Amino acid sequence: MDNIVTTVLYHDDFIFVHRKGSKKEIKLTKSEDVFGFTLADNGNGYTIVKQIKDGSIIDSCKAINVGDHIEQIDNDNMVGLTHQEVSNYLKSITIGKQIVMYLVEPRKILEDMFKIAIKSIGKLLKNDMGISDIAVAHKLFEMALGKSNTMELAAAIDSSDLTQLGITDDFLIEIWGIVTDAKAGRLIDQGNDASD
Repeated sequence: MDNIVTTVLYHDDFIFVHRKGSKKEIKLTKSEDVFGFTLADNGNGYTIVKQIKDGSIIDSCKAINVGDHIEQIDNDNMVGLTHQEVSNYLKSITIGKQIVMYLVEPRKILEDMFKIAIKSIGKLLKNDMGISDIAVAHKLFEMALGKSNTMELAAAIDSSDLTQLGITDDFLIEIWGIVTDAKAGRLIDQGNDASD
């Protein structure tokens, strides 16, 4: 990553649905030119931590996580600002200065839903195709997140290394149903079994 705090948002990026969870107050000292994270807007006036660079200032502070919403820095409110404005604010902080960052982590229900979805896709892969590979399930889930319909998902799979799996239309519809239910918070964990 050339630019750790960036304004670039790609068409397949996932924008976090942010249901407010716990608030966090983090003290950081800017010891490098950049803090080491990528920011994104969530579409509702909140700047979200999209990615954290390994070995960065932010990475060393384990209390900050992907998905956290930056609510305030020192006495300045960040709500309503674009991620570019928050990025510029962070860039303007001089090296050596200590700041207090106030963040709100998302409620974990969405994260739990995504874990259940990946597990469900894994079971589907095993039962329908005889493939027991959670990494493939995770990749299928991530591909589906940024898509608006099954046709887009099919095109993404066809242009990836997963095209070798020969995924059928019925299987694709099953995946789409799982991901749609996960995003809506409607998935129920069916429990563990010996195949997990």
